[in-house]
Amino acid sequence: MKNKKLYQDLKDYKGNNPDEAHGYPGSFGWGWTPHNSYRAVMGEVQGNFKRFIVGGCSIGWMNFYWNEKNPNIKTIGIDLHDTRLGYANFLLEKYELSNIDIHKQDIFDFEFKKGDLVWLNNLLFPKDLNEKLVNKLIELGVSIVSYKSLPGSNVTKIKQKVSWQNNQSFYIRNE
Repeated sequence: MKNKKLYQDLKDYKGNNPDEAHGYPGSFGWGWTPHNSYRAVMGEVQGNFKRFIVGGCSIGWMNFYWNEKNPNIKTIGIDLHDTRLGYANFLLEKYELSNIDIHKQDIFDFEFKKGDLVWLNNLLFPKDLNEKLVNKLIELGVSIVSYKSLPGSNVTKIKQKVSWQNNQSFYIRNE
């Protein structure tokens, strides 16, 4: 990542937010996909996208990665964790980044559109809700990156390193 200070701030999140390591918020998944792994996954993605949407954006890793290479294409991060969203928005201001919108919203209330690329941080999504969401996205004809398998013949699977394991599966469904 070109902006090494931003990348370091992302990596230092837990140290900068000690309350998150204890109690309720810390009980949810936490991890990151290194920039090299992100680039490898995105190398399998095909299409001309109007927006990049991250469902379960946490502190905005994917949004910041996307914006660095595609500053003219809107990226939207949605999540339910106030503390993490607050940190993401703090970083947006600190580094004066534009064309990134990170906010609190239920992913099922978001209006996806044809031409979107959707990155699903869905390892902790319940199976039935994940299936419902994926089916909705497929029906809309959007491209998807997922940690869980996706239906269809136009799906590519690759493995990349993430903070929680060396060989995480990524599924890419190009429309």
